[in-house]
Amino acid sequence: MDDNKFPTFAGDRAAGIMDRQRRIKELQDKQTEIKESQKREIARIKDFYSTYLDKAENEIDRLKAELYGFIDVKNGETSVTTSLGNVQARLTSDKWDWGNATTKRKAIAKLPAELITVKEIKEFNKAELRKHTTVAPNGQVILTETGEILDGITVEKGGKPTVTIKYRKKDNDEAL
Repeated sequence: MDDNKFPTFAGDRAAGIMDRQRRIKELQDKQTEIKESQKREIARIKDFYSTYLDKAENEIDRLKAELYGFIDVKNGETSVTTSLGNVQARLTSDKWDWGNATTKRKAIAKLPAELITVKEIKEFNKAELRKHTTVAPNGQVILTETGEILDGITVEKGGKPTVTIKYRKKDNDEAL
């Protein structure tokens, strides 16, 4: 008998249809379960590696602070050069957190037109916004002209000592 031939009786036909529907539903439920399991596993993996990445970042920050201490900034020294490369002392810049889409929409509604850039969607004119705002000590951004606080937009003040490292090119391996 040909496997591709469908039953001719109405009851057999209905049973065949329902059987395929049940099987498809089972497979769709299994797909959903697998996707949820995949998301959980990816989250666990990201969490696992973020621990190591955070440790490495903290150690880099500690070592940069030590490097900064080797540079005699008080007496005008701005950088040191070794056979590995150059280490330059600098201060960090302000770190702006522009918020999520909802925060942006609310803040844009409060801003004058010259502080808004229209691309495909309304967006901050970030350079102009920086010029027309004041950052409070707690990191809140205040529209200088009106004194209105732009909720959801925050700034982490810079000015912290750090270093920039530029390593020599790898073609000079004997120095490394």
